[in-house]
Amino acid sequence: MLRHIASKVASAPSTPSYVCLFCAGRKPVAPSRLYTTSTPLRKTFDTAKSESKGDNKSEAAGRESGSKSGSKDRRRKPGKDGKEGLSKNDIRKLEKKEKKKFYEREAKNKLNLAEGAKSLRGDGKPIPKPPKSRVLEATQRKRREIKQKEVKKKRTVVEGAKIATETLELKPIIIEGQRPVPRLSHGLDRVIFSGGVYQLQDPRTKVYNFDPYLQDILPVTDFDFDAVGRYITSSKDNTLTGLAKKLEKKYVGSTSSMSGVLSHFHYLISNWRALNLGMLSHDFPVQSKTFTRFTRAPNAIFLRYKEDEDVYAIDADKEFDTDSVLSLLGRSMEKLLTIPPEKFEKYKKENSHVLTEEDRNVPDTYNYTTLGDFLMRSQLDAYDPRLPGTGMFDLKTRACAGVRADVENFHMYSGYQIVRQKGAWFSYEREYYDMIRAAFMKYTLQARMGRMDGMFVAFHNTERIFGFQYVPLSEMDAAIHGTPEVGDGEFKLSVKLLGDILTLARSRYPKTSLRLHFETREIADPQMDVYIEPMTEEAIKDIQDKKRQDIENFLEQVALKNREAEVVFGKRPSERRAKSEEDAGKKDEVLANIKEANSILENKMRADREAYKREFSAEMEENATSELLALSITTKSFVNGKEVPRVHALAKQDKWELEYKIQESTDLEDAWRRYRNCKKRRREAGLASNLTPTEKEYNFYLKSMRKLSEQGRRMLNQSLDEEAKKGEKLVWKHEEHNAQA
Repeated sequence: MLRHIASKVASAPSTPSYVCLFCAGRKPVAPSRLYTTSTPLRKTFDTAKSESKGDNKSEAAGRESGSKSGSKDRRRKPGKDGKEGLSKNDIRKLEKKEKKKFYEREAKNKLNLAEGAKSLRGDGKPIPKPPKSRVLEATQRKRREIKQKEVKKKRTVVEGAKIATETLELKPIIIEGQRPVPRLSHGLDRVIFSGGVYQLQDPRTKVYNFDPYLQDILPVTDFDFDAVGRYITSSKDNTLTGLAKKLEKKYVGSTSSMSGVLSHFHYLISNWRALNLGMLSHDFPVQSKTFTRFTRAPNAIFLRYKEDEDVYAIDADKEFDTDSVLSLLGRSMEKLLTIPPEKFEKYKKENSHVLTEEDRNVPDTYNYTTLGDFLMRSQLDAYDPRLPGTGMFDLKTRACAGVRADVENFHMYSGYQIVRQKGAWFSYEREYYDMIRAAFMKYTLQARMGRMDGMFVAFHNTERIFGFQYVPLSEMDAAIHGTPEVGDGEFKLSVKLLGDILTLARSRYPKTSLRLHFETREIADPQMDVYIEPMTEEAIKDIQDKKRQDIENFLEQVALKNREAEVVFGKRPSERRAKSEEDAGKKDEVLANIKEANSILENKMRADREAYKREFSAEMEENATSELLALSITTKSFVNGKEVPRVHALAKQDKWELEYKIQESTDLEDAWRRYRNCKKRRREAGLASNLTPTEKEYNFYLKSMRKLSEQGRRMLNQSLDEEAKKGEKLVWKHEEHNAQA
């Protein structure tokens, strides 16, 4: 073997002193699975030459004798330089031998390193990664160490407490003398009793299924919001707090103030149950089977003490909330869907002077429900006596995917259209999928608090209404909980557990207003973290009013954005064709202003992030010794006495018990650190809404949605041109259809 190697090495040119032996006679390619190293191997070229001098002559003689006798050595093949080289069999043996030596050396190297010896390799390169099993073992060991450290920083406050669903009951409170709840107008009640989506206008035939008056949405700048009642928070509702005192309840809240917090109890109790998306088509590109990042983000409330009634009112924390055109549209479109066109015209600013004081000051109607120590209030939007139960249902105006991508700049995405039933984009299926991930959890909680049958949804893009869909509570339960029985039980357990946590906080800080943050972490063993901070009423008011602005100023900003959209896009194809050169120049100017505004916005976002980091650091230094109660809650579910990781289905005779454990953090500095990070995650989720966390991906998504919006606007303009040629609008009338039948 060495003779063959030596014959090749002897003719090799001068090379660096360190080279692997079996590479001789081959192309200078690194061996398979071997690491390049500067450490000398056993044989170098110089050593091989000195050892093989005596063998060269005998090998040459052997070759001459072999050629004379006509024998053929199958192991030796000519190399590229015409000289004898190594056979493939020799090379394979050498490779196998050298690989074995290499792995033995690596094993010894690791052993010596474990004993504190210096690396045998000597090249400063990292040791190859250990097998996956060892990595997993090390990770699990690290997790155990972290968990042990956390346990040392906590003390158990409540352990082994149990709640049974059969002991909890929702009790309706009937209040006489409230105004009747309105019913749907424009023949929209047909949607309630037909599954699926009703399109306002059929895209193929251009026939309207409902009154064409509904199609074009009145801009919020033209609606008189002073003519409709404003939302009253729980803490300012004297009727609610007075009723709670009469009923001897300690806590009052509304559907909007409690639904966000109760969502985190769902994550905890259900052990992050995956969403059921079986109702979607097989071709739909499902991106995720869990809730959106915004929905999973920490949620916060204020527990405001009302001294006169000796009750606590729950208000939603508005620190990171901003006014949006969608909230205003929700108020105006509720009127649109429940009154005839001639009456809705009176709510326009130009006509609102004809409204009577009785029409202007119409009080809202509420459902009141008690559970445990809670009195819950739910505003009622619509009613139909043919529905089961109370006959009540909620009205939801759902902006399309394009507008939701960037609500602040809604005018840049209002061209997005919904024109088909199925598909990844421009479809009702996309909207339904997004509702499952972002809205259904809140809808189910609000429906149960208000004892409502379901939700009536109107899909729009802030300019036009596309269609309607009625989603009953049972359908939402199928996507979120699996069955209505699980949804009912989980809601009762969540409210009762929330009451126990508030009672614990109240005992620590009696007759004091509190700020509470809730976050259920996505870990192997789900755990809810609750941070309770005592606050004065003045501090709460400052936080709540921080982002609030006068509605007139906000409407002025919306009007400016609408004018920019008209200049850039035009409202109708005929208007776009009639643009003069002056308008074209104005368009370029507006586009430049928009680009500049976007650049300013991005810089502002970066500046806000840096300012917020500094604010957090300052807060940490200032409040590190302030009062803070940090709790960790874990739960276990038992069905008929048997522990289950999560409850999927329940029969009527099944008994569901929830066992929970509450631990308190004893390390105040660590508690403030975790509290600061919780608030940071909440703020960042609010900035990016339900988009990806990194700024680069966020901008990429916005660019994609802008392209879809532009494409949708072209589709709309083409459709409007076709309708203009026909000269009339075709409307399907329900009465005529019945007469013909």
